[in-house]
Parts: sequence; structure tokens; C-alpha cells
Amino acid sequence: MNNKAENEIEAFLSQVGKLYEAGATVQIEKIYPEVPLPVPPGTPMISPMWKWDHSVDWPVVDGRQMASGGGSVRSSASYTIDPFSPDSKETFLLDHIIDGRVLYPFTGYMVLAWKTLCKLHAVDYQKTPVIIENINVYSATILTKPIRLDVVITPGNGEFEILDGDQVCSSGRIYIPDENRQFYYNDVSTIETSKIAERIELDTEDSYKEFLLRGYEYGENFRGIYRTCNSGERGTLYWRGNWVTFLDSLLQTALLAERADTLRLPTRVRYMRIDPEKHLKHVEERDGIQVVELYNDIATNGCIAGGVECCDLTAHTVSRRMQTQGQLYLEKLYFVKHNDDKALEAFPKERKIQIEYRKVLRALVGAGLKAWHDAGLLSGFTNGAILEKALLNLKDATQRPPDDILQPYLEDSKCPLVQAVCAVFDTNISDITDKKAFEAIIAARIKSQIQVLDTDKYWAASMLLERLVKTAQDICIENSAGHRNKCGAIEPTSVEQLKHIINGVSSHPLLEIEWNCLGKNVNQLDENSLMQIGATRQKLDFDAEPFSVGENKNYDYIVLDKVLAKKEDPVQFLQRCAEMLREDGFAIVNEVTGDHEISLFVDALLEQSIQKSDNSRIYGTYLNNKQLLDIFKKAGYRMCNYQTDEALCTSTYVIRKIPSQQRDPAIIDIDDIENFTWIEPLQKTIEERLNEPDYKTIWLKSTKIRNNGTLGIALCFVEENLKFNRFRTLCDISVKKENRAGPPVIKMDSDEVKEIMEKDLHANNYRDGEWGSVRHIVVKDDETHSYKQVQHAFINTLVRGDVSSLTWVESPNQYFDAIVDKKPTHQLCSVYYSAVNFRDVMLAYGRLPPDAIPGQFADRECLLGMEFSGRLKDGTRVMGILPAQALATSVVLDLEYTWEVPNNWSLSDAATVPVVYATAYYALVMRGRIRKGEKILIHGGSGGVGQAAIAIALHYGLEVYTTVGTDSKREYLKKRFPQLKDRHFANSRNADFELHIRHQTKGRGVDLVLNCLAHEMLQASVRCLAQHGRFLEIGKVDLSQNSPLGMAHLLKNTTIHGILLDAVMDQSIGNKEDWLEVYRLLKEGIDSGVVKPLQANTFSHDKAEEAFRFMSAGKHIGKVLIEVRKEENQIICPPSEITVNAVCRTLCHPQHVYLITGGLGGFGLELAQWLINRGARKLVLTSRTDFCSCIYSKYLKS
Repeated sequence: MNNKAENEIEAFLSQVGKLYEAGATVQIEKIYPEVPLPVPPGTPMISPMWKWDHSVDWPVVDGRQMASGGGSVRSSASYTIDPFSPDSKETFLLDHIIDGRVLYPFTGYMVLAWKTLCKLHAVDYQKTPVIIENINVYSATILTKPIRLDVVITPGNGEFEILDGDQVCSSGRIYIPDENRQFYYNDVSTIETSKIAERIELDTEDSYKEFLLRGYEYGENFRGIYRTCNSGERGTLYWRGNWVTFLDSLLQTALLAERADTLRLPTRVRYMRIDPEKHLKHVEERDGIQVVELYNDIATNGCIAGGVECCDLTAHTVSRRMQTQGQLYLEKLYFVKHNDDKALEAFPKERKIQIEYRKVLRALVGAGLKAWHDAGLLSGFTNGAILEKALLNLKDATQRPPDDILQPYLEDSKCPLVQAVCAVFDTNISDITDKKAFEAIIAARIKSQIQVLDTDKYWAASMLLERLVKTAQDICIENSAGHRNKCGAIEPTSVEQLKHIINGVSSHPLLEIEWNCLGKNVNQLDENSLMQIGATRQKLDFDAEPFSVGENKNYDYIVLDKVLAKKEDPVQFLQRCAEMLREDGFAIVNEVTGDHEISLFVDALLEQSIQKSDNSRIYGTYLNNKQLLDIFKKAGYRMCNYQTDEALCTSTYVIRKIPSQQRDPAIIDIDDIENFTWIEPLQKTIEERLNEPDYKTIWLKSTKIRNNGTLGIALCFVEENLKFNRFRTLCDISVKKENRAGPPVIKMDSDEVKEIMEKDLHANNYRDGEWGSVRHIVVKDDETHSYKQVQHAFINTLVRGDVSSLTWVESPNQYFDAIVDKKPTHQLCSVYYSAVNFRDVMLAYGRLPPDAIPGQFADRECLLGMEFSGRLKDGTRVMGILPAQALATSVVLDLEYTWEVPNNWSLSDAATVPVVYATAYYALVMRGRIRKGEKILIHGGSGGVGQAAIAIALHYGLEVYTTVGTDSKREYLKKRFPQLKDRHFANSRNADFELHIRHQTKGRGVDLVLNCLAHEMLQASVRCLAQHGRFLEIGKVDLSQNSPLGMAHLLKNTTIHGILLDAVMDQSIGNKEDWLEVYRLLKEGIDSGVVKPLQANTFSHDKAEEAFRFMSAGKHIGKVLIEVRKEENQIICPPSEITVNAVCRTLCHPQHVYLITGGLGGFGLELAQWLINRGARKLVLTSRTDFCSCIYSKYLKS
């Protein structure tokens, strides 16, 4: 016993426990009084008193990943990351939102490695300092569900990997430093603030406003910046006891200091040290919160905050993605007539598709029925007589379409109907012996395809075309109160029908609709598919006797797609549907009203009679327009809207249940736009009817003034009074000049106006003699951009990483002559040929991030194109190099980066020269210091740089070894360079070239390697170096990925050079003297004949995608060119004019002045920056606030 202990009993029991741990036998029961057994019945159980303590997380060592060799050394731990559990301590991760997705933080991997190391050493990580080096994150882990991460640490050297399943997410090295090892930033007073920095203090709100604009949507837990300055060099961070969020905030300050406005994700940190005990000593309390001072050292690309220091953060630019929620839709306004027989008149492309597809279908059905008729098969079918009648109406379409016309439809996934028709009629008629059995086979085929037909672009056109399905639903929705609606699909044949309905209103941002499927056979619909789209199914037999809707009431609208024609009594059916609707609810009815033969093909071959008792129906089943209108009236509905087109087989009707309560409209004339005398009467009417029932409606009438904003004010009233559906508009919005003025043509006492008011719709717009409404139709992706013929354009991808989106984009070079402060050496050049380089292919495919390009280009819209040939205004032929945007019809060149084209070269010849020879001269002569008699290995010898390097090396007297991928490329090089023999060639497709080079050089190796290969082949290339060798790397893959290279190679006194011509060209980071030397070498090479044009594959200016794909396949020899213009025969002549179909782009005239009111707010300054990027040079920004307190002042100072 210890009489000095605060709790003697606890101290005693603790010592007993230690004896047990030491191996002693402890009879613990001797401590307590002896208890007679069995115990009395009332003795309480001890088990309820024991509970798991979840206050501490204990990482589990995974036995499957224990180190080999007996498993005595633990080397791994597994973590289940579940931020979705209500009692989870990791819920803070849900605040790490980047570009609309919850990503596992970069710093989370570091903390996991830290915890694992301390766990394996049996120490508390909160008290243990660590150093983490070369942390790499290879892919973003999106948190949509709980994940498991395994951390594996090599016991000897501290190398770690973090795995998500079999995929490596992160790697690096971690270890516990010596106690006497000093911090890298031991004295923060030596960290100086950049003199050019305007250190303006930003608070939390300012900082994260800037982050939000870039795409960082941090939640509260990751908003860790308390104060900082706009240069990012000083700041204060919150300390909340969470290492993940604190370290992330530390990295945020580095991202904030960057001038680019792009979204960048951390991918690598060279060094980070964390000392938790030292850190806590630096925690201060300010304003009742705990904070830590931050110092960013721009000179060393590092920072320190408390006990944490970090060096060399690397972040890569990523493209923003389109959000699925809160997505912005581009819509176009269309005037839609209340009754329109030409619904697709404004959509000629869709109309043409429908007409051409219909011709193919009619021809297939006609030819197939004729073949069956000639074989005597139709007479044995259940609906044979009807099919015979249909064949008479198909007498103009009995020839099967040619295969070249039919094949595209058979391969189109949106044309299952044509595939079904072919499957039915492709049966060999001569093999049929039993007509009934044959009919059964045909029926089975149709039934198997019936659900898929709801995706067919002709059969389901009324549900697929937004002009129809969206317009109909918009009418129903805008005539319902609030943003919550209830919709039912009646007797749907598939889930696809409901998907089309949902897609039709997906562009409404505030709308919430309860989706339901109702019918006798809805249980056949896949429940999982319904759950995925948020819909339910309710079995309801509309043909049952007696009938009851049960709880299926108060629907705002229902949808019936090709249902009424199947009903013997459609009036009764609609009356029963009306019981489901609210007092004035809607029904959207799609019925076959044209091309009945195609519909008949589906319906008549199901082995069931389609003949109804009503003989007036078409083919005994289908209803015409007059019959449908009569049915609607008898069933107690009023038709509100009717849409069809000659290209469609269906008509769409919006019908409304006639309410029992008569409407009581109050009409307010709002034509007075001078004195606005209508405001007080309108205000009084709204106040009087504010809480009255819906039938007391308010009509805004404007019949004299054709542009007074009636539509807008009515929509505002609707949004401000969501509880009721009360406001209506009746206005003249004519657009033709002759109808814009003069006396009103709308007579309130006319029959058409009385009919309009009876329909009681919200939007009643009169335009040039027609009644209708204005509707928003979503612009399709392929129609998002407007195109026009322009003289100045460049080639770019509209979607980064998607080479299929390559297209011409309007260029600001059209304003070149208006720029007054341009350099004397700058001239406008008309491009004739432009070359596609490997850098362009890597950028277009998204395999190379913009950050890998030296210079300030990461935020430029186009980085494609480096070299060109063309003519100046005076007709001089030139070839040149640009940092970017040379794939264009015109470029602004600098004469210091151009050469005149020799008279014996064509412009296509000239376009193959600048980049490859400039790169080769810079690499071999300036960096490689080649000397006569040396040996060199040139990879990719048949490529552009390869051929240029071979020519230069042979001219300087070197022995050249090269690698190629095919025998044809080998033969080409042997023909062009006779000095090359078979022994000088090796294979570039694998690392076998290493053996070849070593054998040919007797183990010595080569003096120089010009390398463009990656990964293991790069390593093999380094091993080919001889003593004092020089390795010249022109590839960018390993450079951008920071691939490791062993230092032992340097024991041979070798040197490694990164060859980036774009870095030499960029004056912000390059050396002008270096470029002038490259320029001189290339000029001398041209004059001496060393520089010769390369073989090229040429593509026309409208085949950019094909050119990029051809080069990416690696099958080319020499260069790949895009021909922008045809070259003239004359050496000197003015450049020919050309126009291309380019994407329209907002461009600003440099001499125009742009005024932005509120220009010093967040939006105003972002707009100003955008205008500058688009060419504006004169801006006036007005504001009532002082810009010096704003985060965006750095833009103004620039």
C-alpha cells in the first residue's frame, strides 16, 4: 500500500495489476469476502455494468499485412473512415468540399501516417514529433460512403504507403527526429516580407470568399484562417485541437497567395515537420479563441506556424466540373402557341431527324407486311384483317431501305424500334409451317422489346423532346401553388417513361415533385430503378368495379402516354383519373394521331385483338383529334394546350379538370407607364385578396403597350405569393414592327378572350395574331456554343481532356491594329501551316497539367500550338515559335522569334522546322556541349526532334544510335541518313535497347542521351551513359510526376539536364542571351544546309481532331501539320484571306472603356479580371466602399 497516494485502493489495485503483467500468479478473489455459492436469486448481474468506452480510437494492426520474416515487427494499421455515422468523430471531413465533392484531405493522409508510426512505436502521437518527407497524393479519394485505408510503413527506412483497396493513394517517408535536431525555420524573425507585397489584412470571410470563387467550398471545420494578408506571407490560424484541419489551413494560405484564379489541388510536399508539444506552447488566445501565428517564406517556398513547418508545396491545376445539383442551364426563350400544329417549326434539326427516321420505319414495316401478305401469313393472324388494311395505306412504302441508309439506325442505341422491326421481319418465310406458332414467336419478340421502345427517338418523341414534354409540364407547374408538386404517371409501360418526365423539368432549380406510378401492372416495374429516380409505385386498377382511388388524391397533374386508345371507355377512364386530381388539376395526354401503321405494327402483333366496339376509330383502336376533344369534354375537362407536328406520330394535350367553383377574376389594367396610376389599385386588390381562396384571381392586363414588363412582374408576384395560385397575365407581346404600335387589337368582350379567361391559365400572351405563352427550352450541349465565320481564330478544346471537343474559337487578334502600346517587334502574321507537337497532344488529352508548362500559362485558356509558318502583311514568308496559341489562323509574332523562309522551301516545309531544330540545338549544343567523336543515343529517331537531333549530331561528327518503334521507321531513317547502319538501331517499345547499346559500346555506354521515354525506360536510358555522360530529358511526364532518379548515377561524373524550350522562350523566367544563341544556331543551320525540312502528314483545318488522334497513335514519321491556308505560287504576295466556322467568344476592344458599377465588390472585381482576360484595357470601377479593405485589391494594384 502507498499511504501517499490520493486513492490508496486504486494505487493498490494498480500495483497488483502490474504484478500480473510481470507474470506473477494473482488470486484476485482473495481480496474480496468469500461469497457462498450459489448466490441468492435476487443478486444483480454484473454484465450490464460493463460497457465499451468509445471515447478513444485505437487503430487496429492488420495481421495480413504484417512484415514477413516471422511477423515479429508490426508494420501496418487499418482505419475505417466513416464521417457519415452520427456518433463518428470524423464528421468534420464532410466540410472538406472541393468543387462540389467531399474529398479526403491531403493532410488526412499525413495524420494517418503519423498516427500509425506512433502506434507501431507504442507512443502517443499527440506528444511525439515527426518529420514527413516527399509526401505524394496520387488520386483524390471522394467520400460518398465509409472507406477503409491501410497504412503500411517499412520498419527500416520509414517509407510508407496508404492504400484504398489495392490502389495506392499516398506515399512518402516518415520518422521521429532526433531531439537535438533544430527546426528548418528556427528563427522566424529572419523571414522577410516581400517588398512588393501590399500586406492588406483579410479576415475569415474575405479569405473564404476568394476560395469559394476558385471552387473551394470549405465548411466551418476547414475554415481555419483567422487573419491573413493578401500576399499570404503573414497570418493567424485557428487552433481547434484538430491536426487535419489545422494542417489543411496551413496549406490553404499557400494557395491563397497565388495570383492565379484556378482550382488547384495539393499533390506533393517535400518536407513537413510536426512537433505537437512545441506547437501547444505557441497557441495564443485572442478574442476568446485559440490561434497560432503563421509565417510564409516566399523565398524558400515554405511556412511555419507554431510547431509545424512545411517546405515546397506542389499543387496542380484541375478543371472545374459541372455540378449535378445547382447546375446552371443555358435556356432559350420560345413563344409557344396554345394550339400548335407545327410544334417543331423552330426546331428544324429535330424535325428533319423525325421525318427521315419515319421514312425508314414506314419502308421497313411496309416491305415486311407485303412479304407476309405475299406468303399468305397475314390471314392467319389475330389482327390480320387490320394489318391487310394497313398495308393498303403503305403502298408508297413497300421497298426495304438500302443497307447504307439502314445501318446507321441499326447501330444507334436511340433507335430500338427499327431494330425490333428488323428482328421481326428477318425471319425466313419459307421455313414457316405453323402460322399460329409463328404469330406466337412474333408476339414474344415484340413483348421483349416493348419497354425498350420507350427510349426510341420516334416512338417516344413526345416524351423525349423538351419542346413538348417540358412545355406541357411547365403549364401544369406554373398553374399550381408553390414549388412542391405531385405528379402521377398513369399505367406506364416502363420506368423510362417516368425518367423522361423527370428530365423534362430537371432545369427548375427550386422545384420539388413527388413522383408516383399508378396502374394495374405497375408492380412489373423495377423497384430499384424507381428508387434511383426517387419515385414510388401504387397499384391501382382503373378498370375495376367498384373503383376507388383510395389515398391517391390531390395530384397536381398526371401523365397518360398512349393510354386512352387502349381503353374501351376512355371517358369513364378519364373521369376516374379526375378523382385523383386536385380541384383544378391537369392531365397531360399523349395519343397516336398520325402514322398509325407504325404504332399498329407494335399493337397488332401482340396476339390480342385491338378492335374496339367503336367502329369510328382508326384501325378499330386509334382516336383522331376531334374524337379526343369530344372525350375530354364529356369527361369534365377543358383543353388548355395542344401540340403536334407533321413529323410526329403523336399529339400532346394539356387538359384541365373543370372546377366546381366559378372563378372570380379582378382585372387590373397596367398599360400606364408614365404615371403608373395602376399601382394603388393593384396594391389594394392584392391586399383584399391576399388570404382569399384561389378562385379569386387577379389578372394583369396590358393590351396597348407591347413591352412594359408584364411577364416579369407577374412572375415576381407568383414567387412572392407561393401559397396561392392567383395571378394571371393577358398581354400583347407582338414583335413585328407593324404590330408594335397602334390601338389595342385585343377586345376584352370578344369570344376568344372569354375562352382564354375560362381556361384560367397564368400566361396568356398575344403575339402577332396568335395566343400562347413564352417558354424556356434548355439548349442542348451540341448547341451551347454559337458559331460564326471569322478571319481570326485559334484551335482549342472546349472541355479540357476531351480531344473530341477540339474546335476553332474566335481570337482577339482581330483588334491587333487597335492596340497602341504594342512592341515594335510585334507583327500580325497570317498562318498557313501550324504543327502539332507532342506537348499539344498531352495537353489536349489532359495527360499533362498546365502547371507542367514553364511560365505563367496555367490560367490561359489555350496552350495549344508552338510553331507556325505564314506571311506578314507585306507578303514576307516567315516561320516562328510562340509560347502558345500557334494553332490559329493568325498570330501575333515577335520578330526575335521568327526566321525568314528560304526561297527553296515551301511554307509547309518551313512549319516542320522551328521547334524541333531549336530544341535539338539547345539540347545538344548548348546544354550537351557535343564534341566530335562522341557517341549519342537519340530516342524516337523518326520523330521531329529525333530527326533534327540526328542531323545536327552527324554534322558535328558524332556516332549516332537511335531507337524506333517499327521497321518502316528504321528503313526511312536509313534512307535519309546513310551513315546509320543496322547496329545503330534499337527498339523504343521496351527497355531492350539498354542491352543493345551496352553491347555495341563494349560496356562503355554513350556520351549523351537525348531522351523522350518515360518510367522504366528512362531509368534504362540513364544506365546507358558513359563516364562524364550528359543526359538530356525532353519529355515532361516524369518531370511533372517528380519521378525519382538514383543519385548513384552521378558517381560516373554524369550530368542530368531538363530541356524545356518553352522555359527559354518565356522572358519572365528565361535568359534572353540563351534564346539569342539558339536563334543564331538555327539561322546558321539553315544557311549551311544542316537544317532541312522534315517529312510531314498534313491535315486540313477542319480535321484538327483527326490530326491529334493520329499523332497520339505514334504512327507518324516526322511532323504532323494542320493546313490553315493554301500556299500561293509567288514567293512574295499578300496573304490570302480565309474564314473558319468558329465558336463565338466575348472579346473586348482595347480602346473601348468599360464601366462597372459596384466594381469593387467581389463580383465586380471578378468581372473586371474577366474583361481584362478578354482584351479590355480601359476600365472604370465605381464603388461606395474603400477597395483597400478588400481581398481583390491585389488585382487593382496589378
